[in-house]
Amino acid sequence: MKKMIFSAAALMIGAVAFAQQTAPAPLLGGATETTTNISGDADANVTENYQFGNANKVRVAQAGTRQSVYTSQDNGSGTGENVARIMQTGEVQPESGVENVAEVKQSGSRNGVQVGQQGDENLAVAHQGQSDSGSEDNVALIQQGTGEQAQYNSAEVRQDGDRNFVGIQQTFDRSSASSRQIGDDNKSLINQNAGPNLSDGHIASNVQRGLANESTIMQTATPQSGGDSGRNFARTVQDGANNSAKQIQNTIADEGVQGETAFINQGFTGDPVGALLDNDGAANGNGTTDVAGQLNDLDGDIANDVPQDSFNATAVQMQTGKMNAAEIHQFGSDAVDGNNAQQNQSGWNQEALIIQNSNGNPNGGNNYAFQDQKDDNNTAGIAQNGFDHKAAQFQDGKRNNAFSAQRGRNNLVSTEQYGNDSRLESYQGGRDNRIKIVQNDGQSALVEQNRGEGGIGGNQANIYQTGSGGDLGLQVETCDFGEMMDIDPITPGTVTVPELCPGCN
Repeated sequence: MKKMIFSAAALMIGAVAFAQQTAPAPLLGGATETTTNISGDADANVTENYQFGNANKVRVAQAGTRQSVYTSQDNGSGTGENVARIMQTGEVQPESGVENVAEVKQSGSRNGVQVGQQGDENLAVAHQGQSDSGSEDNVALIQQGTGEQAQYNSAEVRQDGDRNFVGIQQTFDRSSASSRQIGDDNKSLINQNAGPNLSDGHIASNVQRGLANESTIMQTATPQSGGDSGRNFARTVQDGANNSAKQIQNTIADEGVQGETAFINQGFTGDPVGALLDNDGAANGNGTTDVAGQLNDLDGDIANDVPQDSFNATAVQMQTGKMNAAEIHQFGSDAVDGNNAQQNQSGWNQEALIIQNSNGNPNGGNNYAFQDQKDDNNTAGIAQNGFDHKAAQFQDGKRNNAFSAQRGRNNLVSTEQYGNDSRLESYQGGRDNRIKIVQNDGQSALVEQNRGEGGIGGNQANIYQTGSGGDLGLQVETCDFGEMMDIDPITPGTVTVPELCPGCN
């Protein structure tokens, strides 16, 4: 049994670079709310603790199986500044390290929770703020798993207020993590690393409602020897302006096995918008072959609800492996600060879809969507509604497909495909739109402009196609697409974990 060291430093992680499927298991088992002896062993460990006032500390260490800890720290009429540290250890055996539960509730500000659990089927829950809008600057850190002694663990954190931080780290396989933050300037980091033993990957969900929040999900899975692989599942929902979401997934799937799924929804409060991709590994998978239809379908789905006016939001998805699906929905923008979306996929049989401003602010614009796919049998789709949007797609490999649809005016599309059997279908409904297509080796293009606008024009299309070894020189630059090529790539950035309890001993 490896010794587990739990600290803020262990959670200091730099962030790098949905499909329509059911999560492999329920996210969480739910909070206990009480700490009765749930073991058949009368000697099982049970702790229940209540503290009132400010600057309280509780430390609990348990070794065994089916242990329970419940801690409530109420700030009274003061500020909070309470700290709870819980460690539950034990090797995975019938008598140890299985089905432990830790729950902490804290009120007020500047509170800290630190939970470390070893073994299988453990549950850790932390609630900070208790729907108190005045709560702020809380930190919750949860670490579950060690070596090959960890699977089916669950972690849940809820925080109310501003400038809070969540850090969840889970190792080995088949675990789930969920964070929910209500307020501004909050950060959530979930890092999950699945090993090869019966690996089916992990589930992660972040929900943030407010302004200037940041969500990061990092998932890694290693395939079994001759078996399935990661199947990681990531979901991020954010409402409000100036939010950022990052999802980084790394796994390798065997042929015929579904890979990772990643879904980001920014700007829709009700979150009824389901993912359109199916990550079935088919290059023409559901959702990306009819991008224009996806825009129309979404308009109908959300006609009875109003998206928030989300603007200046950033979404980044990076996936490596096979049969992955990445999807970003961004609703709303204003006339100046649009939303930015970027997807990078490296591997085979992958699907990517970005939808921006569908049925959102009718005066919204300035959104930017970028997709980069490498290797074979990939499909990319971008759909944008509004004005002054930019869409860029790059594919390098064989038998790839790219689709795009734009409704509005002054929109730009630039698509480049390199490799055999390339294909493109793109339409722009409106005026003063421009499209640039570069295809090498494969070629096939369909471009429609001015659809449904009754003769209003001013559109430009430049198509550059070459066979193997062909060269048209600089003719590709004859149309005015310089502005499209000046876009800087989005980088994921870095997340730093704050110190849990400065000065604690």
